[in-house]
Amino acid sequence: MGRVNALYLAAAVIFGGATVAQAADFLPPRPQLQEPSRVAALETSGWYLRGDIGMSVDQSAQWDMVPGRLLGSAGYNPTAYGPSKAHVSNNVFVGLGFGYQVNSWFRADITGEYRGASRFSSNAELTFDDTAGTTTVLRTFNRGDLSSIVGLVNGYIDLGTWHGVTPYVGAGVGIARNKIDGMVDQGYFVSTGVAPATGTTGGFYGAGAKTNFAWALMAGLGYDVSSRLKLELGYRYLNAGKATTGALTCFGVPGCGNTYLVTKKNENHDIKIGMRWMLSDSAPVMEDMPLVRKY
Repeated sequence: MGRVNALYLAAAVIFGGATVAQAADFLPPRPQLQEPSRVAALETSGWYLRGDIGMSVDQSAQWDMVPGRLLGSAGYNPTAYGPSKAHVSNNVFVGLGFGYQVNSWFRADITGEYRGASRFSSNAELTFDDTAGTTTVLRTFNRGDLSSIVGLVNGYIDLGTWHGVTPYVGAGVGIARNKIDGMVDQGYFVSTGVAPATGTTGGFYGAGAKTNFAWALMAGLGYDVSSRLKLELGYRYLNAGKATTGALTCFGVPGCGNTYLVTKKNENHDIKIGMRWMLSDSAPVMEDMPLVRKY
């Protein structure tokens, strides 16, 4: 009887050990460290070409005579001179350039543009006395063409992108070569006093050009057509500096001398449409995600 109990006890021990060993096979595996995941981010830097076309919707210029009709001469004693603000018609401009997208928020480019001829017109009134006691009031009307070639170095700050639309602001500095040609001078005079008279006057200015400092402020919206093509709609304030004519030649009017018509300030408010073409596709750059452990 003792031997039978011993056999039962041995069998129970063997069976229990096998059960424990089999249960160990169902335990979860030992934790393994995962490789950090990596995600792709767009690389926004790179060279680009650009083209622009637009219109100056509001131009203005302040002008004066240099050295001026008030210098006087023999038998000519000017007493008053009042130029008016010049009117400059709208014009169309086209531009080309190249630049570099430094990162997702800053870019810079160099642009050159030709601004087509605007119709430049103004008028003035001149009063003078001669030595014989005659006072003459002369009213003149000037008209001609004003064109410019402008080169700028520009910087832009992109303010973020929403649904492919990127607002931006920018500024630029450079030079402008402004040219006035085809300028004519027409008018009439009324004389009172010892020798009253009326009549017409005329003359013309030679062509003239002046190169000076120019600067601009810009704002607008960009749109991502594709990874390479960007379209822009923008506004720009451009101060193109001074412009000058050649010397004035008058027909039968004293006091002309070596007079020039000079614009003291040439301001432009531009609306333009632009295109930027990236020279390479935006490249994916892998960025490491934070290490995550799971057990």
